[in-house]
Amino acid sequence: YYSTDNGLSNSLINKIYQDSRGFIWIATEYGLNKFDGVRFTIYGHIPGDSTSLVNNYVRTVYEDGGGRLHIGTLTGLMRYEPGIDSFRVTKMLFEGREVKPHVTSVTELRSGELLVATSGRGVFQLNEDGNAYPAEGINVPSIYLNTVFEDSAGFIWIGSENDGLFRVDRRTGRMVIYN
Repeated sequence: YYSTDNGLSNSLINKIYQDSRGFIWIATEYGLNKFDGVRFTIYGHIPGDSTSLVNNYVRTVYEDGGGRLHIGTLTGLMRYEPGIDSFRVTKMLFEGREVKPHVTSVTELRSGELLVATSGRGVFQLNEDGNAYPAEGINVPSIYLNTVFEDSAGFIWIGSENDGLFRVDRRTGRMVIYN
C-alpha cells in the first residue's frame, strides 16, 4: 500500500501507466511520480526551471511506439527526456499562436500519428516538427474533451465533458454522436 505517508506526492491520482522499461508513472494533482518497484521519484514544477514540469497538476501519461513518454498537464504537453531526467515542452499551436491547454489524453494511431485531446481546445495532432497542431479531419462539436482512442476497426472515439461520445471515421469524414 502506497500513500503520501511513504513516498507518493499526492493521493489524488489521474492516471497510472507502466512504460516499456517497467517504470510505473503516476499522474497526480500535485506532481508526477515514477516508481521503480522500490522507491518513488517525484517530479514537479520548479519556478524558473524550463526543464521541470510546466504544472504540478498532471492529467495523463502516454508512451508512444518510439519509447517517448508524453506528459499531459493542466497547462500543456511535455515530453520526458530520460537521458537527462528532465522534461521538454511540446509547443501546441492554434491559429498561428502558442496555446497551453489542459491536456487530458494522448493516444497513438496505427498510422503512427499521435492525437492529443484537450479540455478547451479540441484535438491536436503531433507533427514531425515536434509541435502539435489542430488535428485534420477531426471536427467534433465539443472542444471540452476527456479522452481519445482508436479502435481495432480504425474508428477514432472521443469522449467529451458535455456533449457525449463521438465516433469519427477519418477515411470518410463521417461522425456519429452518442449522447
